[in-house]
Amino acid sequence: LEFRRVLFRSNYELGVDGISLILVVLTTLLSWISILASFGPIQSRVKEYMISFLVLELGMLGVFLSLDLFLFYIFWEVVLVPMYLIIGIWGGSNRIYATIKFVLYTLVGSLLMLVAILATAWTFQTVTGSWTGAFDFERLRDLAGTGAFAGTFGLLAFLAFFLAFAIKVPMFPFHTWLPDAHVEAPTAGSVILAAILLKLGGYGLIRFALGLYPDAARTFGPAIVVLSLIAIIYGAIVAIVQPDMKKLIAYSSVSHMGFVTLGIFVFQEQGMQGAILQMVNHGLITGALFLSVGIIYERTHDRTIAKMGGLASVTPVYAAAFGFFAFASVLAHEICPVDAVVMLGHGSMDESYLTGEPSLMSKGPGATVLSGAVNGEVPLVVRATRIAADSRYAQIMAVMQEAEGQRPQLRRIGDRLGAWYTPLAVSIAALAWWWTRNPVRFLSVVVVATPCPLLIAIPVAVIGAG
Repeated sequence: LEFRRVLFRSNYELGVDGISLILVVLTTLLSWISILASFGPIQSRVKEYMISFLVLELGMLGVFLSLDLFLFYIFWEVVLVPMYLIIGIWGGSNRIYATIKFVLYTLVGSLLMLVAILATAWTFQTVTGSWTGAFDFERLRDLAGTGAFAGTFGLLAFLAFFLAFAIKVPMFPFHTWLPDAHVEAPTAGSVILAAILLKLGGYGLIRFALGLYPDAARTFGPAIVVLSLIAIIYGAIVAIVQPDMKKLIAYSSVSHMGFVTLGIFVFQEQGMQGAILQMVNHGLITGALFLSVGIIYERTHDRTIAKMGGLASVTPVYAAAFGFFAFASVLAHEICPVDAVVMLGHGSMDESYLTGEPSLMSKGPGATVLSGAVNGEVPLVVRATRIAADSRYAQIMAVMQEAEGQRPQLRRIGDRLGAWYTPLAVSIAALAWWWTRNPVRFLSVVVVATPCPLLIAIPVAVIGAG
């Protein structure tokens, strides 16, 4: 009876802010693109497939919009069922193994998160004497600001939330379900899995793990940073040796999402902004890569990289588009700004917004070199992400606004970098068009050549600003 009373205090409460708005737009954009890409490959049980896909979109949007913890958990589990069906029914030959592995990994983390949610609501009732608002995220966040969720309870609850989100990101060593799921999923399933489902974990870390348990996040921060660095390096190395194109992109996603968790847990505003922008970058670019791989697979039924040589002579437009997205994945530059990686690197160097002390990545000789080679400017679109999930963020923002005036050298570097790079890049683009007079060849030359001026512009900007 008491358990039922707790659940009935949950409300259907939705809301949107700067962080969730960006991810909602990303979800709705890629969902209809994925549905359009499904009309050719999906020939059996089309009605059931479309129902599963729309329920999947419902669950993803619900996760990003929920302001009630129990409602958030319901939507979190709703996402699991249609993805299980999409991979298990319309997937590849080894789809049963991939789906069971995907479900087992996700379900273990989800159940622990449910226990943490109920324990957090119980703690709220113990402190306030009422069940009203026990699942309301805003009231729980305000209570977390008083230190009610500190101590051993906070550590255990944070670990439960972190495990659920780390499996979904996925972080090392919880990543092994991802390559199998990607390889066996249909093309549209791989797009949504990489572009949106992985972002559920990053969003949960920002919104709930840090928002409700800031002290525990500070305690476990160094260990999570180490795991993020391992994921970045390990994912890149393993991706290099993959013979299957889908597995290559899957392992590169492990590496790229490592930058997201690194940016979150350096506890610095620009690192957080870079993490959010990197989630958007990764969603757009990786989704495009999986669509590109699907185009070839649906015609050849083979994803072996060694057999893809010579595609440019047969399909020049496709080769140029695929090369464009491949270089975008490497640099996140041509299709999206480099500011994500810049802010991740910059944020890793600055003071922690939880402690005011130098952040976890600010020590050592490499920090001095890196801190002089980044651009301190923040694009307007990222400023919308300053809506925060932690009651301490008001103090964080005030501290960071004061710190804005303390980086004149970085601002000079940014100004000089823009002054040098822009004319060089425009000149290269003009020469490329004059030389090729062909849109496909022009695009190929621009993708390859425009990053090159950075090799000149960054040293000149750093030396000149010094």
